Amino acid sequence: MRSIRRKKRKVNQLRNSVIFILVIVFAIGGYFGLEQNIFNPEYSETVVAQERLAGTYLVERIIDGDTAIFIDGEDVSHRVRFIGIDAPESTGRNIEPGGHEATAFLKELIPVGSQVWLERCSNRPVDRFDRVRAYIWLTEPTIDTNARSYLVNALMIKNGHAEVMIMSGDTSVHEGLFEKLEAYARNNGLGMWSSS
Repeated sequence: MRSIRRKKRKVNQLRNSVIFILVIVFAIGGYFGLEQNIFNPEYSETVVAQERLAGTYLVERIIDGDTAIFIDGEDVSHRVRFIGIDAPESTGRNIEPGGHEATAFLKELIPVGSQVWLERCSNRPVDRFDRVRAYIWLTEPTIDTNARSYLVNALMIKNGHAEVMIMSGDTSVHEGLFEKLEAYARNNGLGMWSSS
């Protein structure tokens, strides 16, 4: 009888040890982000590649006032949707007032072939159309870089060619700035806020 109790106790101790080890493995894996590849069915290799997006890119094509295609250092094209802004549509069937002007302004700001810095700063790496979501900088941002002057997303709002659009669940570090710049553009009748 005693040997059966001892065996049961050893089996219980072994089971508890295995459970403890599994909990530790999963906790460490979660801490280092390993669960994204193993346990998240929506996590794809596309997303993994897009997470490494921060860096210098060349402008390949401007689609409209808030979307463009950029080429990375390995000649891979990335369709990018600018975080935190919404410009009037200038393509497709639903062309909106100010759409062509927003696209033209963006083409002047970052012409095809120019170099920009992309920074993916969202908890959502892609949107529902599988476009990478990023901030676009005219230069590599540092602690001293003025977002009002070098962040393309902010410049589109400041000049009245886009409005603030923070998606549900986003954590935009520039939301307050974007709102101030939109109020400035509205108050001064710039771009899409002009009365003409």
